[in-house]
Amino acid sequence: MTKRIIIGGHGGQGIKFLSEMFCEMLIEEGYEVSLTLIYDAAIQGGEIYSNIVYSDKKIDNPVIDKADLVLLFSEMKQEFNSDNIILKEFESNTIALGFLIKFFKLDWSRIVSNSKFIDFREDINKGYAM
Repeated sequence: MTKRIIIGGHGGQGIKFLSEMFCEMLIEEGYEVSLTLIYDAAIQGGEIYSNIVYSDKKIDNPVIDKADLVLLFSEMKQEFNSDNIILKEFESNTIALGFLIKFFKLDWSRIVSNSKFIDFREDINKGYAM
């Protein structure tokens, strides 16, 4: 099982933080993970998006032709290929993290019991309840 996710938004929306935290959770769960961040460093507030691929097998090619989910925090110029494109503003990145855990049917109770993520339990739960 391989899943491909694109998370996008603008600089300052915490796309990098959310992506790295989600990848860390996936690694803790035993998945192989690839994270690629693409952003325009020359412009403050420019577009940023992450490509995340995770699998229970070795990842041979982390390129995303078609994503299982595109989660956008704001409108973007870039076009994405996916049957699931969601444009949503979240109160916090950790709420978005809970949404991702639920969308991909990960074991949220096991994840939030990990001491690394315990401080975010309340927000993760809000996102999971969406």
